[in-house]
Amino acid sequence: MTGSLLRVMRFVAAGSLATGTSVVVLYALITFAHVWYLGASVVSFLAGFCVSFTLQKFWTFRDRAVERIGGQALLYLAIMLANLSLNTALMYVFVERFDVPPVVAQIAASAIIAFESFFAYRFFVFWRAGMPDA
Repeated sequence: MTGSLLRVMRFVAAGSLATGTSVVVLYALITFAHVWYLGASVVSFLAGFCVSFTLQKFWTFRDRAVERIGGQALLYLAIMLANLSLNTALMYVFVERFDVPPVVAQIAASAIIAFESFFAYRFFVFWRAGMPDA
């Protein structure tokens, strides 16, 4: 298996864990706390951020350097905030226009965002000169 394929597989696994975290938080907020689905979506998206950054930095992209972690976290956060806007817009469209249940809508929105995120993180956040493929 090539290093690039392994990286994509790690990205998907890490993203799945972050998405799972997000979906569980969304479900709990909507079902048990009776939070409005868009507010719950924002909170759940941010919960997924913590899981996502840690796994993507240290596992997916194998970036162990800590001296750059502050700047990387800020750049990652900027991308995540742009994705938060996209996520909220997608949630609104899926739920209000297409009558998709909120949890299903969140899963679909997350899949769309994951595709563009891989390239943003790989080439703008966790790039290093001489970075190995695996």
